[in-house]
Amino acid sequence: MSSSRLPGKVLANIAGKTMLERVVERVRSIKNIDDVVVATTTDINDDPIVNEATRLGVEAFKGHPTDVLDRYFEAANTHNAEVIVRVTADCPLFDPHVAENVIERFLQTKVDYCSNIRPPTYPDGLDVEVLTAQALEISWHDAKLESDREHVTTYIRRTNPDRFTKSNVEHHVDLSSMRWTIDEPQDLEFMRTLLPRLEDKHENATRLENVLEILRGYPDVAILNSSIIRNEGWNQSLANDHPN
Repeated sequence: MSSSRLPGKVLANIAGKTMLERVVERVRSIKNIDDVVVATTTDINDDPIVNEATRLGVEAFKGHPTDVLDRYFEAANTHNAEVIVRVTADCPLFDPHVAENVIERFLQTKVDYCSNIRPPTYPDGLDVEVLTAQALEISWHDAKLESDREHVTTYIRRTNPDRFTKSNVEHHVDLSSMRWTIDEPQDLEFMRTLLPRLEDKHENATRLENVLEILRGYPDVAILNSSIIRNEGWNQSLANDHPN
C-alpha cells in the first residue's frame, strides 16, 4: 500500500475489480498450482491487503516491510513450498498461459530458476519466475545488496551458472517495449482505459493475443504510458547500492 510512485495501487479499482483481485483470478487459473499466497507486510497500513485476500479466499502472509527476499523466503517456508512461482501484484494483464509455458520449461530442464525475463521479450507486466525453494534459501542467506533484498531474484539472476542453473522462455516476437504493468498514474489510466474494451470484446480474456488485438484497434491507448522506462524501480535500487 505504501508504493512510493503510486500509493495504494494494489487495491486500485480497475473496471469494477481491485487490481489484486484481477491478478489472483489469473494466477488461480494456472495449471499445476497448489496454493496461491499473497505475500504482504506486517505494516498496519497493509492490513487492507490481508482483508482483500480473505475476501478472495486466498492465504495472506505478513512479512518484512522492506526486505522482500526475506518475506518470500518466510512465506515459502510457512507453506512448505518446494517450487515457487513468482508473480507481482501490479500486473492485472498477467497471462496464465505464459506462466504455464515457463513452468513447463522449468520442469523439462530441471533447473534452479526459469523465467521469461532473461532477456525480456514479453510485455512488461507478463513477467513470470519459477524457482526452487533451495535456490530461494541460498539467495536469502547469501544476498547482501539492498537491490537483491528488494527484488528477490536478482542475486540468482546475476550469479554464475555453476551456482544456479537457469533457463529462459522467449516470445517469438520481441514485445518487451510494451508496458502492461502499473507503477505510475499513467499506467493506471492505461489499464482503466484498456480493460473495459478488452472485456467487451473478449469475455474472461486472459491471453496476450487478446490484448494485442485491442491495442491494434486503439493505438491511442497504447501511448498513454509509453514514455515510462522499464524496470525504473530496479534501476533506482542499483543506484542506491552504489551511491556517488
